[in-house]
Amino acid sequence: MIQKTLPIGIDDFKKIVEEDYYFIDKTEMIKDLLTYKTEVTLITRPRRFGKTLNMSMLRYFFEKTELNHHSLFQNLKISKDEDMMKHCGRYPVLFLTLKDVKCNTWQETYQKIKGLIIDEFTKHDYLLEGDILKSTEKKYYQRVLDNVMTLSDAEETLKKLSCYLERYHKEKVIILIDEYDTPIDSGFHSGFYEPVVSFFRNFFSAALKGNSSLKLSVLTGIIRVSKESIFSGLNNISVFSVIDEDYCQYFGFTQDEVTQLTKDYDCQQHLPQIKTWYNGYQFGDLEIYNPWSILNFLRKKCVYMPYWVNTSSNLLIHKLLKRLQKEQTQALKSLLEGSSIETIINPEITYKDIEENHYNSSHIYSFLLACGYLKVQEKKLQGGKWKVKVKIPNEELYSIFEDEILTSLHENLYSDQLLHFLEALLQQETQTIKQFLEQLLLESISNFDTLERFYHGLMLGLVVSFREYYQIRSNRESGEGRYDLMLLPKEKEKPGILFEFKIKEATETLEHAADRALKQIQEKKYDTELLQAKVSYVIKYGIAFDKKKVAVKVKQTILQS
Repeated sequence: MIQKTLPIGIDDFKKIVEEDYYFIDKTEMIKDLLTYKTEVTLITRPRRFGKTLNMSMLRYFFEKTELNHHSLFQNLKISKDEDMMKHCGRYPVLFLTLKDVKCNTWQETYQKIKGLIIDEFTKHDYLLEGDILKSTEKKYYQRVLDNVMTLSDAEETLKKLSCYLERYHKEKVIILIDEYDTPIDSGFHSGFYEPVVSFFRNFFSAALKGNSSLKLSVLTGIIRVSKESIFSGLNNISVFSVIDEDYCQYFGFTQDEVTQLTKDYDCQQHLPQIKTWYNGYQFGDLEIYNPWSILNFLRKKCVYMPYWVNTSSNLLIHKLLKRLQKEQTQALKSLLEGSSIETIINPEITYKDIEENHYNSSHIYSFLLACGYLKVQEKKLQGGKWKVKVKIPNEELYSIFEDEILTSLHENLYSDQLLHFLEALLQQETQTIKQFLEQLLLESISNFDTLERFYHGLMLGLVVSFREYYQIRSNRESGEGRYDLMLLPKEKEKPGILFEFKIKEATETLEHAADRALKQIQEKKYDTELLQAKVSYVIKYGIAFDKKKVAVKVKQTILQS
């Protein structure tokens, strides 16, 4: 059996179909949109869960063009519904994807947005022919094409272009806006929040509120920011977040879809572990797999590792975590242990709410949920708000949680003590290391924090402060396995440091568990990567934990000259 190429990083529906990439059919989303008859639909999902590909699919289905796109949907689920297929290629479509509008200034952002608008006007410049447009409308159209439009001109572009298109085609217009919140996120972090919010408030209001030329509109993003008044007064908008059941099966992969994938790529034997690593997201009442991770896992010939990494969408989360209260830090650590946390989720959280009320834990969990770090385990509507239990979804997220969340909890903490801790590591002072860790555990954890991943995350949070001197690597392959933690020196005269962590088993002593950890480093040749980097020497630590007690064993390997 010839396996199709996996569409990793490809979000153009036409390219995937015409070039015969592997495609999981989500076309029934089109039927839902037309059946619900909601004029404006906003769907929020974490990054890399198929938002842009689905928007591309909608564009090719609805868009009226000289080329007939019916063939793209041949043999797909939607093609079996004759009534739905009557809508294929019927409407003028305006499509803007804002996912790449990530700029450091409002001026750069505004220029990029205008560039996208100009592209849409250029695509429909046939409107300038004949007498469809009045002379004043042609002048406006030309100002847009020449990029001499005023700010108010730009804010009215989608509304006016949809009006012109309806007049020409005698069909109402479909407006698709992908990743609407990307420039708003950049504006918040880069200091131009007010102008970007002001622009989009007017831009969306003109296009989506009271636009008689609008058939329907779909927007996607990571979070909903309605309280920012971006969608002020829009009583025709329906919002579907990860908590809602509608559209839940169209973003990410379902269990049936992943089962079929493993059959098609001859790796059914991996299905149980795939479930442990990449399943566990909860959209509505449906359990969902991370599509980006599944596709990369298959491309890498079934290598288990975290493929879903974070970008700028979580800068605010990292800032907030550094300012947490002690009890908030404890709660997040309990997540890493595998526990769930009960909280109120606000699907309409705002950037200002988060920044100004960082002491409010529900804001943090709402953001973590929207960005894909957490899943809803249980939920109930209480007083108009969702009261939920949230937890970390899977092994991939535990790893990412350690690398990108827990590290933030320890940055800038115990700065003097951490320098002494680093010195003790370099000097191999096992008793000092033991005392430091036991004191830290005594002050910061409960006797229930006993899973290895918790201690791993705790150690990762400590050594992240050494980034000035070391590259910090966690759970990477080296030699014949995957080490727990490695410090790769930026200067070769400094030693490399390896850590392996163990939980004391009932039938052994703490010292024996530390010896077992050290022996694993030796037997699995975890120092291969460090030796290849030609560091001066390698310090190997086997560290064992038993609740608040620690044992430390060390061995040094000198690189042969």
